[in-house]
Amino acid sequence: MKLSDAKHYRAEAKKCRDAAASAEDSAARLHWQHAERCWLTLANKAEVDVNLLAGRKKALGLRNGQSV
Repeated sequence: MKLSDAKHYRAEAKKCRDAAASAEDSAARLHWQHAERCWLTLANKAEVDVNLLAGRKKALGLRNGQSV
C-alpha cells in the first residue's frame, strides 16, 4: 500500500460522512456511518503498512551497514 491509497480512502470516508449528514432516515445514516468507518480502517491500515515498511527498510539498511 501507498500513502496515496490512504489519502484516497480518507477522501472516500469524507464522502460517506457527508452522505450520512444528509441522510433522510436513520437506516441510511447508519449505513453511511458504517461505510465511513470501513474507509477509515483501510486508510489507517495503509498508513501503518507504509510506516512498517519504511521502518523495516531502515532496519535492514542499518543491519547491513548501509546508511539510510
